[in-house]
Amino acid sequence: MRIKKLILLILLFVPFIGNAQDSKLGNWWIYYGDMKIKSNWNWHSEVQYRNYNFIGDLEQLLLRTGLGYNLTENNNNILLGYGYILSQNYIDKTLYVSAFNEIFISTDGDMFDRNRVYAGLGYRFSKKNRIELGYMNQFLPNSNRDQLLISSYVNF
Repeated sequence: MRIKKLILLILLFVPFIGNAQDSKLGNWWIYYGDMKIKSNWNWHSEVQYRNYNFIGDLEQLLLRTGLGYNLTENNNNILLGYGYILSQNYIDKTLYVSAFNEIFISTDGDMFDRNRVYAGLGYRFSKKNRIELGYMNQFLPNSNRDQLLISSYVNF
């Protein structure tokens, strides 16, 4: 029972710890591009460079691209693509949440191969070291697989 109370207290105070930091002026440099391929088809590209200070101090870099199909003339569309996201935490020694969903499509036989859904909690010790604990469920065509992931990230 004490452990549950301790976890609850930690979760309640984490937002206040983040708000106690000094604010600095940062900016986001963003490029969006769409190139028409055929009548309803387009190629989307996107670059976002986000930083904490006016120049430098990378917070996040997003590179996205994909093939889109316009459902209406108002650019309501479906996009299948890829995104690369590099995040740098501004505060050393911080708690963070991580999540992803990966869908695997096969070119042989059944189109659906698997779907991986992940949620985890991590702790950054420094800019170069962090550890993460998470849960992943793999949805397979005929079964599911639960997995516990323990990850250590070291940058040299």
